[in-house]
Amino acid sequence: MTIQPRYPNVANDPRLTCVASEVRKLRRQISDAEWQGKNVTNSQRDKFLTLKEQMNDGKLYTPKF
Repeated sequence: MTIQPRYPNVANDPRLTCVASEVRKLRRQISDAEWQGKNVTNSQRDKFLTLKEQMNDGKLYTPKF
């Protein structure tokens, strides 16, 4: 008896976020805000740095909580 996974692969799991795409999105948001002279919050920078460290450590997906 085999157990069928709920999602065929981790890329289709809605509970997970792709670290690389989230890093790209945050990098773009921060860059655009700086270019337009808007303030970038410390939480945005901290989240970007945390995700970048995870990506450098080889973590591909992170939970959404």
